[in-house]
Amino acid sequence: MEETDEITFDISEEAQILADLLEANEVNKLFDQLEAPLAPSSLLLGTSSNEAATHIQKGLIISLQSMTDVNGMIVVVNNIFMILKSLGVDFTSFYEKVKIFLGCFALKTQLVDSWNLSTVEFEAQYYEKKFHFDKVSSEHEQLSA
Repeated sequence: MEETDEITFDISEEAQILADLLEANEVNKLFDQLEAPLAPSSLLLGTSSNEAATHIQKGLIISLQSMTDVNGMIVVVNNIFMILKSLGVDFTSFYEKVKIFLGCFALKTQLVDSWNLSTVEFEAQYYEKKFHFDKVSSEHEQLSA
């Protein structure tokens, strides 16, 4: 697989399921706090701006992965979005991906809090159950073949 500088992934049926889940758990209210991207017609596109935006986006993802507070994440995200706006680049796709990331993080936090577990304990239980599910699915697939 060839590595590119662009951050990409398919937003499809899984994204719609996630969007429905976020709405059902009222996590989408967080998104009202996010700085919206510019309309495409008002963009000042330039190669150097696009390259800078790509590096800034990658830096944001790295930063978010090390953060533990959703409110702090929103502050950082909004600061980065304002920088991207000032560069005049279209970051609509990235904006949607960040919303999904924040939504998943917020849902995970809600689950951890509702189960009265630490994040480490919650993740350990998750991976244990996922391993068991994958094993059962594999056995089922072998029996069905």
